[in-house]
Amino acid sequence: MLSGRPPFASVWEYRGKVFSAGTDPDEYTIPNFLSVYSDAQGGPGGVTLPMSRGKDLDNAISGAKTQDLDGEVSRLIHLLNIDRHYQRIKDEWKLITLFIGANNICVLCDPPVTRLPLLAQADEFEKNIRDALVRLKTDVSKSFVNLVALFNVSSVYEAAQGDPYCEFVWNPAHVSVCSCVQHDDEQRQIADDMVAEYNARLEKLAADETLSDKHFQVAYQPGFSQLPIAKYKQGYLSGIDCFHPNKCANQVFAMVLWNNMFSSPEEKRQPLDFDSFGFVCPSPDRPYLQ
Repeated sequence: MLSGRPPFASVWEYRGKVFSAGTDPDEYTIPNFLSVYSDAQGGPGGVTLPMSRGKDLDNAISGAKTQDLDGEVSRLIHLLNIDRHYQRIKDEWKLITLFIGANNICVLCDPPVTRLPLLAQADEFEKNIRDALVRLKTDVSKSFVNLVALFNVSSVYEAAQGDPYCEFVWNPAHVSVCSCVQHDDEQRQIADDMVAEYNARLEKLAADETLSDKHFQVAYQPGFSQLPIAKYKQGYLSGIDCFHPNKCANQVFAMVLWNNMFSSPEEKRQPLDFDSFGFVCPSPDRPYLQ
């Protein structure tokens, strides 16, 4: 997550504020929400340099594609098995969140000579996610895995329109940010269609009974697919690259994902209304993640 705008930009990854794993005090993050009910451990605080290969048990890497999941899973397994700080966590229930695929979408329209479109195909996407889940089930048991839906990447382009700096950044003559989205409406529609297919594959994987058992559960969380990124313009995006989510976006992500985790499949798909948005909390009649 990058913040600020040149020449006043602070180019850091604020891992302690990331919706899925951050533990900075008073931030809207899933670990901080969970800490109200349990002793949540393993999430990172503070910052790292851009492109760092994770911090604590947060193994996400900026720019990663699903092809990189195997390395991220390997690092997680290594930490749980080798690092003494995580020995107790290894035998407790863990929450794992997979939110990946936007960078695959961004190479969908690259010239065929680069072979990069192969990285974006839905079958390849599904295979990489499935392989990661199989490894996690085998080596990181007692885990609940969120498969988080993608929002349309084209909405990030739409959010940039009307902002001179962001329009400059998104102009393909200046910077290559996301090839499909930076070109014409036809290619942006191709990207959105592929996002829909990715989300369908995530839902398919979550429904696969061979991937879940009493010690390992996989759930599809569709809430992000409804996020109105374009509506709020640059309110949700990094000031330096007009692409990555900023702190505000991460706060919204945390709330949407949290509510999905404690909602029925039907409730998860209800339209988001930020004018009356609140928390869904665990209760005696609904105490479990789903």
